[in-house]
Amino acid sequence: MSSDLVSVIMPAYNAEKYISEAIESVIQQTYTHWELIVVDDGSTDNTAAIIKNYTAKDSRIRYIQQPHQRQARARNNGLFHASGELIAFLDADDIWMPGKLEVQVDIMHRNSCDVTFSDAYFFETKPAAELQQRINVKYGKYEGEQATQDFLDDNRIPLLTAVARKSSLQKVDNFSELPGIHEDYDLWIRMLINGSSFLGIETPLAYYRVHPSSASYGEGKLLFMDIHTLENITVLYPQYKIQAERSIVKRIQEYLGNNNVSSWGLANELFGIRNKLAEKKMRILPWRWIYKISGKKIFRILFNLFSAKSN
Repeated sequence: MSSDLVSVIMPAYNAEKYISEAIESVIQQTYTHWELIVVDDGSTDNTAAIIKNYTAKDSRIRYIQQPHQRQARARNNGLFHASGELIAFLDADDIWMPGKLEVQVDIMHRNSCDVTFSDAYFFETKPAAELQQRINVKYGKYEGEQATQDFLDDNRIPLLTAVARKSSLQKVDNFSELPGIHEDYDLWIRMLINGSSFLGIETPLAYYRVHPSSASYGEGKLLFMDIHTLENITVLYPQYKIQAERSIVKRIQEYLGNNNVSSWGLANELFGIRNKLAEKKMRILPWRWIYKISGKKIFRILFNLFSAKSN
């Protein structure tokens, strides 16, 4: 078994409700050679006191405070203070299984990959009661041009499951701090373009908590974050512009066909983005009539049928 130090980066903002569970899941790891760097992103609740209670009891846990500057800056701040060559990420509302680090450090020790990741479970309150709800990652080896194409199609790495080599993160200047993007998705694409390799396993090793105060919660929020991420990639790497734009169009069509969009304003905005990028434009007015007259459910059903027929 490798004895590599793993630096665990945990951003925390007003996380008093969940952070103890997250920290405890690190303490309970069967792999014990880790340091936990908790970056308090300007919390105004009891988060700081909870963290300091842990730092007083376990010297492996470190507390860093910064003004509220959001998760990307907090993660980069944690990376700046990290001592380990292996880096793991855990948000303050998520939970790891006890064997997570042991399994992944062994994988990193036996393989030349830059990032390893795993499947995970969704949960709201009690992880053990909802084990059937898996993220269902597309596991396997990712490297080279095909991997970049795959990730432009969709994000395949849940951040809470990732273990990465610090040197590989530094090669692409860590997380982008551009507002509005999905910073970990952006990171994976940039790493692949710059020669990194990923290895994913099917076994779930973590629990991803779903709740209204999470950073990605809200109607269409994840979709717009992914759109902005792909737009940023086209600026940095123009050679991927065509595929990135096709991916945006596909995501919008899937979203409109699979969700009862709560307002025509949101649907209209998505139509506008789609038509700006797609070769075949869609007439918006008939869909507006359908939405206004028949409602969001009928709109979704008809749009889904139309998209299936078009494909």
